[in-house]
Amino acid sequence: QPLTCRWKDGRLELIAGERRWRAAQRAGLKQVPVVVRDVPEDQTSLEMAIIENIQREDLNCIEEAIAYQQLMDEFQLSQEQIAERVGKGRTTIANTLRLLKLPAVIREDIVSGALTMGHARALLSLESADEQLAIRDMIIKKKLSVRDTERQVAQVVRTKNKPDAKTPGSPDVHLKNLEDDLRRVFGTPVRIVGTMDHGFIQMTYANREDLMRLADKLKLSENQTPSA
Repeated sequence: QPLTCRWKDGRLELIAGERRWRAAQRAGLKQVPVVVRDVPEDQTSLEMAIIENIQREDLNCIEEAIAYQQLMDEFQLSQEQIAERVGKGRTTIANTLRLLKLPAVIREDIVSGALTMGHARALLSLESADEQLAIRDMIIKKKLSVRDTERQVAQVVRTKNKPDAKTPGSPDVHLKNLEDDLRRVFGTPVRIVGTMDHGFIQMTYANREDLMRLADKLKLSENQTPSA
């Protein structure tokens, strides 16, 4: 891959490819391929290097999002300006940046390839990190496709949008803790609707096999409950 340079004050200035240049020096190479770009004076070498890095084919979407954020933070570029520089639509830039809002473990899954960009887009439809992590666990354990993941997310969203019996005010901490405990025990998203005195529990399952798994767990829990 050639080095990227630009003319500045009558000399070639290296913009991207410093590691390749140093490797060529260590190897004793007298010549290396170079691409000379017409880069505006107000565009710094670092900014250009980041843009060159973004345009690599082997860059994963999290690395790409981090690079976009760096351009915004260090060079005060807007999403529109980034889109113009890298040759992509502003919506693409915005959607990629949203990946940085996902919990760290999910971002790591995307980098490792355990989750795809399609899985990530579906998870971004969920508002809370707990919900995202619960569906993420389902994806990993049950090897859900992107389509199955979208169905699970849609079901969680529909459930949340239904009117419930909760009284106005802040969520009950005890109920939240119980939801988390039940989610860990049953390995599926769980929602408690109501109060500590009355209400109902909602569970999400991916398919018939998953439903039977939950039914077996409930039977086992019932059999283990001591009699009064």
